[in-house]
Amino acid sequence: MRIYLVRHGETEWNRVRQFQDRGNLSLNQEGKKQVRALALALKNKPLMAIYTSPLIRAFETARQIKVYHPSVPIFEEKGLIEMHLGEFDGTKVQDWAIFGCME
Repeated sequence: MRIYLVRHGETEWNRVRQFQDRGNLSLNQEGKKQVRALALALKNKPLMAIYTSPLIRAFETARQIKVYHPSVPIFEEKGLIEMHLGEFDGTKVQDWAIFGCME
């Protein structure tokens, strides 16, 4: 058995290097392009199931993979959800070091 671990495509917060935790952000245009390329790369791979986080960005990625595997079920797995970042959610990466040192 082979397991493929894939990450969702780009969101706007990924593009601007902003931490996102469980926020339900959709893929941006670049992210949609990335997942189409991913789905095409997996087109001829034998898949038995697709597991995804319930977050929109992950589910959009899974749905695009399913385009080439219409009979393969998608399972929404809450255990795959992004970790909660607390007060760091929405923080820009360049501000993180400064934010983290303010005690």
